[in-house]
Amino acid sequence: MLAQEDSGPTDNRFPVAVADTSAFRDVSVSVRCKPVGGRVDRACGIVWRYIDENNYYLARANALEDNVCWYYVQNGRRTEVKRAK
Repeated sequence: MLAQEDSGPTDNRFPVAVADTSAFRDVSVSVRCKPVGGRVDRACGIVWRYIDENNYYLARANALEDNVCWYYVQNGRRTEVKRAK
């Protein structure tokens, strides 16, 4: 279980937890999310193809916006690929 307890007001912070192990192949991953607070954001997601903090893919669910978005982050710049309600 992971929990973000920092209630800082910034809206440009995206905490990421990384499994620091060998490469994975042919896996199935699932996440259960319980947004418990937050005025700026209430979100969780899954990161894959993680190279470093500036290069990875991300699927993110946001309870405040009632959506799920797929992004890629390249050289620290996040780009939305797809959004669904």
